[in-house]
Amino acid sequence: MRSADESKEDLAHSIARRDGINSGLVCVVTAVEPCWSYALFRDRDGQRLRLVPRMRKCLFIYHYRIHPVFGFLNARIQTWFPFQIQICLNGRVRHEALLIPSGDERAPPSGCRGSLAKLRAA
Repeated sequence: MRSADESKEDLAHSIARRDGINSGLVCVVTAVEPCWSYALFRDRDGQRLRLVPRMRKCLFIYHYRIHPVFGFLNARIQTWFPFQIQICLNGRVRHEALLIPSGDERAPPSGCRGSLAKLRAA
């Protein structure tokens, strides 16, 4: 990606639509973004090296895939120490899959987040 501000998720959705991907790996995207990491500093008084936390730029790898049960999900992997990993999935897709086959009338249409009027029924 040319900029960390570009939506990687929108890109992944457009690739899935364009290529007709319904399950499995959609794409892998890399981006250089700000992150918390460490820098090595020399402590002249103590004659030691110190690791100091600070904001840096590092490469992130985004894996986008469509899971048969959980739907669209992604993993964000930091390639610089401390190697943080974030896994994101949309719970609404799983919720719809559980409600719609049972014929539950409370199941919202695709993309709808529900309404407060049906909160008591839930």
